[in-house]
Amino acid sequence: MRTASPSAPGLLPAATLRAVEPASERDREAIERQLGRPPRALAGVAARCAHGGPSVIAQRPYGETGEPFPTTLWLSCRSLARAVGELESAGGIAALERELAQRPGLRKSRRRADARVAALRAELDAGGPRADGGAALSTSLEGGAPGAPLKCLHAHAAAALGAPPYALGRLVLERASAASPEVCCAWA
Repeated sequence: MRTASPSAPGLLPAATLRAVEPASERDREAIERQLGRPPRALAGVAARCAHGGPSVIAQRPYGETGEPFPTTLWLSCRSLARAVGELESAGGIAALERELAQRPGLRKSRRRADARVAALRAELDAGGPRADGGAALSTSLEGGAPGAPLKCLHAHAAAALGAPPYALGRLVLERASAASPEVCCAWA
């Protein structure tokens, strides 16, 4: 067991989860409602919201037929995903890129988070077919080249919650400042 990351304001209780908790049938139904589609290559739940619903899901690096899914940790909470999307639209990626350039500690935290997520990705690999020859196994937590410019703050927020500690992902969560809804999107 490991302690989940500190929550974004009102999103997660101080809780303990295994690296990936198996998804129950109720979780699977909730995740499908959250995403608006069945999850692909679902490995389980990596973090839960204050209501107990899935907020971050873990995906295997490959689907059953070998299609790559390089983003291991995925935000499923609609409130959180919406808040992070608004941060991206408001120039959050450029602002955080500037901070990465100026703060060596953030860059170091990003490298460490990439390594933790890569280890999790390898652990979740079922060893089946790989349409990309295994390339998805060597991607960053965003699913791209390690150290490449930021492109998806959702992946960084998911890593902060599902593979803590992660200073850059924590900044994303703080700046997104999503409030916990009265009713969980997982169960509504």
